[in-house]
Amino acid sequence: MNDRSPVGGAAGKTGEQTRSTAWETGRAAVARDIERFKLVPRFTTTALGQPIDQLRRAGRLVTDAQWTICAAVLIVLDAGALLAISRSGWLTAMVVVVSAAIGSYRHRHTLSLSEGDGRYLILTTAVVAPMLAIGDLPIQAVAFTLAVIAGLLVSRVIGFWIVRQIRRRRPRPVFIAGAGHIAQVLDHALVAHPEYGLQPAAFVSDVPIPDADRPVFSYTDAFAALEEVGAVGLICAFGPESPLELNRLVREAETNHRRVWVVPRMFDLSPRRDEIWGIAIAAIHRPAIYNPLVRLSKRLIDVTFATLTLIALSPLLVVLALIVRFTSRGPIFFRQRRVGLRGRAFTMLKFRTMRVTTDADTGWTVPDDPRRTPAGRLLRRTSLDELPQLLNVIRGDMSLIGPRPERALYADQFAEEHPTYPDRTRVQGGITGLAQVHDLRGDTSIEERARYDNRYIDQYSLFLDVLIALRTIGSLFRSKTSY
Repeated sequence: MNDRSPVGGAAGKTGEQTRSTAWETGRAAVARDIERFKLVPRFTTTALGQPIDQLRRAGRLVTDAQWTICAAVLIVLDAGALLAISRSGWLTAMVVVVSAAIGSYRHRHTLSLSEGDGRYLILTTAVVAPMLAIGDLPIQAVAFTLAVIAGLLVSRVIGFWIVRQIRRRRPRPVFIAGAGHIAQVLDHALVAHPEYGLQPAAFVSDVPIPDADRPVFSYTDAFAALEEVGAVGLICAFGPESPLELNRLVREAETNHRRVWVVPRMFDLSPRRDEIWGIAIAAIHRPAIYNPLVRLSKRLIDVTFATLTLIALSPLLVVLALIVRFTSRGPIFFRQRRVGLRGRAFTMLKFRTMRVTTDADTGWTVPDDPRRTPAGRLLRRTSLDELPQLLNVIRGDMSLIGPRPERALYADQFAEEHPTYPDRTRVQGGITGLAQVHDLRGDTSIEERARYDNRYIDQYSLFLDVLIALRTIGSLFRSKTSY
C-alpha cells in the first residue's frame, strides 16, 4: 500500500496521524467554504460530520437540477419568441429540436453570442424558416426569416442574463486537480467570477501547493472527499503530477456521474470550444455505455443475436462437436476461468483445440503450437472454436462485442505492467472487439490491446458495434494471428 497523506497535513506528524489530521483539517475548511459561499443550506454544514447525508443530497440536488433549469430557461424563451413571431407550433418545435440537435442548449461555462450561439441560431433559422414560408413572396420569406433570427437573438440575450443570475446564486462546488500556475489561475478566476457557476472547494495534488487558501487532498483521498462534499466534478489543470494518478481519478469520477473538464496542455493554442476567463477547457463526456438504456439495448441485441445464431448453426455445432470428439482424446468443450466485468471470474466455453496436457490452461498460444489437434488447426484458423461462447453471452457472462476477457494469471501480470489494462473491465468482455479487428490477438502487444479496448469503451455506440461485427467477418479470412 502506498501510504500518502494530503498535502495540508499537520507539521511534525507522519503516517496515519498526518493523514487523519489533514483529512479533518480539510473537511473543516471545505465546510467553511461551503457555508461562506452558500453552496448548500446553512443547516447542513456543521463540519461535514454526522449530517453528511443531508449535505450530499443538497449538493447533488444543485448539481443535477441547475443545468436542467438553465437549459429549460433557454428553450422556453426561444419557444416563446418563435410562437410570438410565427404563430406556428410546427415552426417552433422544428427550430427548437434542430437547435438542440446541433448543441445550442448544451452546457457551457462561457455564455456569449460570439462563442457560437449566434451562428447556431442564424444557421437553424436560415434553414428552417424559408421551408415553412413556401408560398409567400420571396421578400416576405426573407423578412420572416430575419424576424425569427432577431427574436431568437433577443430571447438568447435575456436567457443568458437569467442563467448567470441562477449560477451566481447557486454556484456548485468543484475540485481542481493540479499544483501548477494554471490551477491557481482557475481557482482565482472562479472565485472572482461566480457567473461561471462553479466554486472551488479543494485542490487535488500529491505535491505541496504553497499558500493554498483551501484544502489540498492527495489523489488517493480525492475521490472520497469529492463524494463527501457532493462536488459537481473535477477540473484537471496540468501540473507536475503523475498522469496515471490523474487518469485513475478521472475514471472514478466519470463512473460515478461526476463531470470532468480538462485544460489542454497548449491551452492558449487549442481550438476553443469553451473557456473559463480566457483559458480553454474541454469536457470529458461520460461514455455512452454507462447509460442504462444503452446497456439494456446492447444486452437485448446480444441475447437475441446469440439465441438466433445458436439455433441457425445448431447442425454445424453438432458436426464440430463430433469432429472434436473423434479426432483426439478428451472433452468436447474446453472450459477456462476468465476475468469479466469489474474483475469477476466466470467460466468461458470453447471447442477444445489442444491436446489434454498439464499446461493446457496456462500455456500461451504460439504459431505452429505442437499442442494443437488436427481439427484444432482449422477451428482456430476460422475462429469456429469460439462459437460455444454464445452460451456465455446468453448467460450474461459476456457480450458479443467488447474487450477480450483474459485469464486471471495474465490479467494480474498485465495490470502490473500496463496500468490502464484493468480499465478494460469497466464493461463485459466480448467474443470480438475493437482490438481483435485490428489483429491484436494471440501473442501481440498488450499495451496496444488495452489502448484499443479502452477507446472502444470511451467512444462506444451501437453503430460502432455494427462496424466491429462487419470487420470481424472480414478478419476471419485475413487474420495473421489466428493460430
